Amino acid sequence: MSTDEIIGINNNDEIKKTSMIMAIHCAPLIKCIKAANIITISARELMIIRQMLVGTDISYYTLKLIPRTSTRNGKTETKHILYLFRKKELLEYLSRNDVIELLYDYGYKRELDELLELYDSISHCDSNLIDYELDNNVEFIILIYKLLKRLSDRIMMYCGGNIEFPHEIGAFLEYPVEDVRGFLENKGENYLYSGYWKVYHNVNYTKKLFEYYDIVRDWTLEEIMNGKSIKEVAV
Repeated sequence: MSTDEIIGINNNDEIKKTSMIMAIHCAPLIKCIKAANIITISARELMIIRQMLVGTDISYYTLKLIPRTSTRNGKTETKHILYLFRKKELLEYLSRNDVIELLYDYGYKRELDELLELYDSISHCDSNLIDYELDNNVEFIILIYKLLKRLSDRIMMYCGGNIEFPHEIGAFLEYPVEDVRGFLENKGENYLYSGYWKVYHNVNYTKKLFEYYDIVRDWTLEEIMNGKSIKEVAV
């Protein structure tokens, strides 16, 4: 059964339909296996997702609004590119030297340094204290959003034809840096395997990782189809 067929089963239940879209596209994030995912959704789905994420550790940021487009029934709607992430896991990933070097190459130094300096000040604390600071320290939220705003601005610049596609977005989605650089060096060609992203290194490991992502997606989707909410299935 295809993704469209699965979603179509519950087309009249907006909350369940949106939950299934989340499960299909963001299951590794929902199950805390991955730091971040990205999804393109309607304005209505955005409102539903905002409510669904209340009480979870998943945060979100709208990277871009896609202008109104016509739908099959003749209506128009605005699409949103929504970035979903877990703060602690994302910061741990962004703290890696290879990720830092990649983002420096694309002009994120100031925003990244400010954020990681603050994170480093608490990174050696008790896990509960780190979680508390990330949830309650407004400065953290401001600095994370400043970093994501730069990414969003670069996406908008690309859409305006002013720069090439900001492939550093792969770093924000926890793609291996060697695969991001491999994609750039090969201009998207000569990849060894393709799944959730194009693979240029560690093919055997990445194939198993993709298979694991598929298992987690099917598991999460089954939970949603059996009546559980995103809050109930989120780790």
